[in-house]
Amino acid sequence: MSSILLCLRSIAFNVSVLAGIELHPITLLSGLLNTEKEMLDLHARLKLSRFERDLGLFVIANRGDKIHPVLKRSDLRVCIFCQRCLSFAQTQVKIRPYQFLVVDNHQQHKDCKEWAVETLKYRGDTELASELEQWQPPR
Repeated sequence: MSSILLCLRSIAFNVSVLAGIELHPITLLSGLLNTEKEMLDLHARLKLSRFERDLGLFVIANRGDKIHPVLKRSDLRVCIFCQRCLSFAQTQVKIRPYQFLVVDNHQQHKDCKEWAVETLKYRGDTELASELEQWQPPR
């Protein structure tokens, strides 16, 4: 294992202990990269595993805000007096795009759910990450 990767793993451990979020070292490293090409160049230089390469590419491609593919904010029709309905609808709007990513890519990549959870942790959405971890994709 290269010394750079070992150093990254120790940094990831220290950051995750301080933040209270366990992040994969490649997830942290993805924050320093701007494009997928930079990730592929890093992979060529460090000889990352297939999982680490694909995780980095997934985080870089999906780290921005996601919009629900079916619902838009203006389409939400919930009872304005019921906070429980509103909270449920807002949670569904946030997590649904990641569920669609997992379902769409599950046949090709079995690790897609783990990548989506890592992306949510990277974004700081630990509540959504734990909810997505517990969610079972349809068969």
